[in-house]
Amino acid sequence: MWPSRNTKKAGRTRTASNDTSEAAAPAPAAGAAAAAAALDPGLEAFKALIGERRFTCTQCGKCCTGAGEVWVSDAEAANIARHLNLPLARFLALHCHAYSRVEGFRLLRSNMDSETRDCTFLRPDNTCAIHPVRPLQCSTYPWWPELMDDKEWQLEKDTICEGFDHAEAPPTDLHAAAQQLKLATIQEYQKRLAYKPSRKQSKKAAAAAQQQAGSSSSSSRTVKAHGAGQAKAGGSSSSNSDVSWQEKLRKLQGMLDFEG
Repeated sequence: MWPSRNTKKAGRTRTASNDTSEAAAPAPAAGAAAAAAALDPGLEAFKALIGERRFTCTQCGKCCTGAGEVWVSDAEAANIARHLNLPLARFLALHCHAYSRVEGFRLLRSNMDSETRDCTFLRPDNTCAIHPVRPLQCSTYPWWPELMDDKEWQLEKDTICEGFDHAEAPPTDLHAAAQQLKLATIQEYQKRLAYKPSRKQSKKAAAAAQQQAGSSSSSSRTVKAHGAGQAKAGGSSSSNSDVSWQEKLRKLQGMLDFEG
């Protein structure tokens, strides 16, 4: 239901990033989120999530191609427009989709003239035309909350970016990487809080909630009986399946100085 930075078609991720250092500072255009870079509460926890991961950009351009998504905040859009010497309305018309269900954010267009649906700002030499003011989503790659999951990191490494754990990657600046991960997590929360579901999604969610409420009411006595038995036996009905990255993202909220 939530808008994702990962496409559903091929698992590709678009970042419009051509940074040559994992320790690069986020673009000043990040607005309020950029100010959080100066804050350190909880960074140790983010450092632990990064662990031994390493990264270097080889400028292969793969992260900026394919059916991925790049989100820009209103502040970032205004900053990029100034960088390109374009009126904001003109920039939005040329480079962003007209409608977004994420209030305060816009989705960058793809270059439909390219076979690989490149990012609108990817140059032929695989460099970024707006690198100094690229979106926060791009400047924080690969330090995204979903990529801190080992399986997701490995998938990205195998199918998208050759720079993950590259043999020539320098040691990771954990402090800088943790700041980027924190900023990326904050932005993900901001997008989730601003998300406006479609009518179809709203109806589906309401129907599911109503069905769950009815099911809970009709089976309350049975649940209580089984619950009492499990308490005595020390049992549990919860599964031991791997926690999804979405669940890990929710747990990260305790590490942030951010409230919706």
